[in-house]
Amino acid sequence: IMTDTGGNPFAAQTRGGQLPITLYVRAFEKGGLDYRAAIERVAGEFNAILGEPVFTVVTTGLTSGVETVYVDGLPQDNYGVAEWTSDWYPRLGLIEYRTVYSAPTVDVLEVVTRHEMGHVLGLNHSNDWAHLMVGGVAPQVDHFSNDEIAVMRCRYHLPRGWDSTRYEQQ
Repeated sequence: IMTDTGGNPFAAQTRGGQLPITLYVRAFEKGGLDYRAAIERVAGEFNAILGEPVFTVVTTGLTSGVETVYVDGLPQDNYGVAEWTSDWYPRLGLIEYRTVYSAPTVDVLEVVTRHEMGHVLGLNHSNDWAHLMVGGVAPQVDHFSNDEIAVMRCRYHLPRGWDSTRYEQQ
C-alpha cells in the first residue's frame, strides 16, 4: 500500500496542480549548521523529481505557501496546514523543525526535510519501510523510492481536484 489515507487529515486531493509553491525559509544556525542552506538545498532536489520548478524560495513572510520555523523542545518535526482555501487546498502551511541538528547531523535534517516536504506535496505516511514517507518511525532510507516519485509525478500531472484515491487504493 503506497499511502495510509485512513484518518489522515491530508486527503489525497489536498495538493496538486499548483506549482511552484512559495517557500519561506527562515534563517537559523545552530551547532555550525545553517538550517536555511540545508533546507533550500533539499527544496531544489524536487525540481528534478517533478521535472519543473516545485518550490520558489522567498526571504520575507508570505500570504500563501509554506513557512519554516525552529522550535526548542519540540518532540518531533512536523508539517501542518495553518489555513485552507475555500475549496480545501492548503493556503498556508508550516514546517516546524526541532533545534537538535548540528553540522555533523546535516544529513538527518535533510532526510527530515525531504519527508516533511513530501507532506507539503500531499503525500501521506506509508506503511512500507523502504519508503522515505514511512510513518511513526525514522525512515530507513535517505531518498524517495521510485514508487513515491511516481505518486508525486501523478499528483502534479492530474487536474486540480481530481480524486487520486482511485489510484492509490489499488
